[in-house]
Amino acid sequence: MTVSLSLSQARRMAFEAQGLARVRPTTPVTARAVGRTFAQLQLVQIDSVNVLARSHYLPFFSRLGNYDTAILQTMAGRAPRRMMEYWAHEASFIRPEHFPDLLAWQKRYWVGAHSLDEEVRIDMENRILAVLATSRPMTASELTAKLGHDEVQDRANWGWNWNVVKRVLEHLFEEGRVSAAARTAQFERRYALTSR
Repeated sequence: MTVSLSLSQARRMAFEAQGLARVRPTTPVTARAVGRTFAQLQLVQIDSVNVLARSHYLPFFSRLGNYDTAILQTMAGRAPRRMMEYWAHEASFIRPEHFPDLLAWQKRYWVGAHSLDEEVRIDMENRILAVLATSRPMTASELTAKLGHDEVQDRANWGWNWNVVKRVLEHLFEEGRVSAAARTAQFERRYALTSR
């Protein structure tokens, strides 16, 4: 038996599955409503693009209307976390229970420290992990200063002029050993040990 759908039926199903078929609430949007929306979506790509607003705020606005974007930061940055940052296709808010599944296939050799001398990488990993074990979450620039790392950076490539600290941090992020505890207002990751 073959089942077919009209284009109109397929559209309605797609809108419903994405949570776009409902009327936006007229009452103030609560953290619970944002949480339910995220539970339906399961994943929201985050991005620093902010022409209108940071792009990860828009899926919630399109489904809920005006809401306090600080709710997302709370859901991702405070226990009990209902979302966390990791790579799906790109940097995304994911459900914490999906982290082990995504961790298994992360191989982003272009991002981190794969091309560094192994001794240099391991030494920096140990230094970074030691600092993060005893400190609050820190950005790459804060860690660079704390470690007293001074490096002449290559300015040939406009966007990926990462120093060794940042490259090793991204390597540790890829491996799941450090996580994003939150983001700053400038969209920098604040790194913490995943175990914390």
